[in-house]
Amino acid sequence: MKGKVKFTLRIGLVGCVQEDEFTLDELGYDPKYHADLEDFLDAEWSEWAYNYTDGGWRMEGGKTND
Repeated sequence: MKGKVKFTLRIGLVGCVQEDEFTLDELGYDPKYHADLEDFLDAEWSEWAYNYTDGGWRMEGGKTND
């Protein structure tokens, strides 16, 4: 299946956006194996976004989960 999809990720600050464009082939989409395109894209976007996020928390006194 041909087509392009653009994934975007924003953190709420002006100019802080990550965008990547993929073909469905590049993402590994095959309608024979993926019954629902939207479910497939949701899962692919989640995995993609996870690769661009990093964070944690730090308590006063040095305790952290970073």
